[in-house]
Amino acid sequence: MKAAMRRLVRADPDDRWAAAFGRIAVYSFLVALVTGILLLPFFRPSMTPVVYHGSYRKLDGLPMSRAYQSTLNTSFDVRGGLLIRQVHHWSADLFVAAVCLRLVRVFFRGRFRLPDWLIWVGLLLAGMLVGLSGTILPDDMLSGGSLTLLAAVLMSLPVSGTHLATLIFGGSFPGHVIIWRTYWVHIVVLPVVLGALLLLSYRIGRPRRSTRCGCTDRTCRAASARVRCRTGTWASSTGRCGSCQPGSSRSAVIRCRWTC
Repeated sequence: MKAAMRRLVRADPDDRWAAAFGRIAVYSFLVALVTGILLLPFFRPSMTPVVYHGSYRKLDGLPMSRAYQSTLNTSFDVRGGLLIRQVHHWSADLFVAAVCLRLVRVFFRGRFRLPDWLIWVGLLLAGMLVGLSGTILPDDMLSGGSLTLLAAVLMSLPVSGTHLATLIFGGSFPGHVIIWRTYWVHIVVLPVVLGALLLLSYRIGRPRRSTRCGCTDRTCRAASARVRCRTGTWASSTGRCGSCQPGSSRSAVIRCRWTC
């Protein structure tokens, strides 16, 4: 466990905790993706009214939408269905929390780079949209509250608010197509956006190999900042790993936390 934690926090020499929060976000996204795929065969994104007859006796014989019926069947009639739903829910919450912690950590330490910072802000917004769309899908009371909030926000927009709400809901609120439209946004559009942003952040933040010192650029900079001559005096480097300022009579010894 200790070795795994050390690997988790040593990936980025600039800020190890920011790297740890980033990795937690990636792992949470993968867990949410896998559990979402497992839930796909059991969910029916339809607002067609049906009468429920299932294991949950308190709602037996009551009319409801097909989406809510499939949600209840997944929770109470599918083995492990409720567990998978909860893991899916909490992994999405953990993803948003990890992204927030990474943004706060990087911002207050002043170590953010503009492209990478904007990517993680986009990840936060996309993660919040995934959470909102996920609460809409079951078509229960929580879904109704989320839809009411969404409709109120859209209607409050000046000039285009009414037309935008009509376009999204397919008519008057709540309409009959919002579950179907939200379903495809939730399982196709937003996961693709999140995966692309995570991949882009990895490509931008990946350390590159240096041809002069055989290690990464960040490692080379961290090492060259701590050069100790064999005479026992500290000296800054000239940019080449293992060399001291001109005038040093002895060769340099690199003492660095980051291993090449």
